[in-house]
Amino acid sequence: MQAIRILLVVLMLFGGVLAQSFYMEQETTSSGVMGMGGGTSLQKFWYAKDKIRIENPKNDQVTILRFDLKKVYLISPQKKTYAEMTLDEFRQLAKMGMAMLKQAGAQVTVRKTGETQTINGYKCYAVEVDNAGIKQKMWFSKDLKIGKELYFDYLKKMPEVAEAAKLIYQDKDIEGIPVLVETEVHVMGNTIKSTTKLLKIEKMNPPAKVFELPSGLKKVANPLEQMQKGMQGMQ
Repeated sequence: MQAIRILLVVLMLFGGVLAQSFYMEQETTSSGVMGMGGGTSLQKFWYAKDKIRIENPKNDQVTILRFDLKKVYLISPQKKTYAEMTLDEFRQLAKMGMAMLKQAGAQVTVRKTGETQTINGYKCYAVEVDNAGIKQKMWFSKDLKIGKELYFDYLKKMPEVAEAAKLIYQDKDIEGIPVLVETEVHVMGNTIKSTTKLLKIEKMNPPAKVFELPSGLKKVANPLEQMQKGMQGMQ
């Protein structure tokens, strides 16, 4: 009887973790800037309640966000290096990047267009988002097994999209998950167009090792430290 009780507790705990975790793959095609940075790349995401891992093999980038440790690891598997940042530093870096795109005083607008189409077998409806320099057409579907709440919880943890995500999902009429996102960014006189398509998303309990910093990597300066060194060199 005691063994059965223990088993039930384990199953309840595992079910709670599983309900708050997922794995996702998406494909992004970008025009790049002045002929640089364009092409198609695959991104892989593992999400747990207090951990996120993002892989971009084409760009030799792995980002691990550890909210439980308040740390972020930026890994280059090919170079066998990593940089470490605090969560506050990572948010500061994202804020600096967004500041380059935003126009002072500009308002973010969100509206359903009334358009519908089937994408990857999912019935979708269109939402247009104008985020002060970033214009997006997002095709949402309510047919996926992952709920809005779980996906929104993930987006709120990502500093570069958290603000827009809150504005989108606070609208009770907007349900589901984006299956296709068409983005147009205007920055410093250049226009960057990209399309991101959802390939796979499923509830799962990611292995703990995907959120761990691999051994044998050389530590290098993080982007903020590199910027500070560059500014000192200019003085």
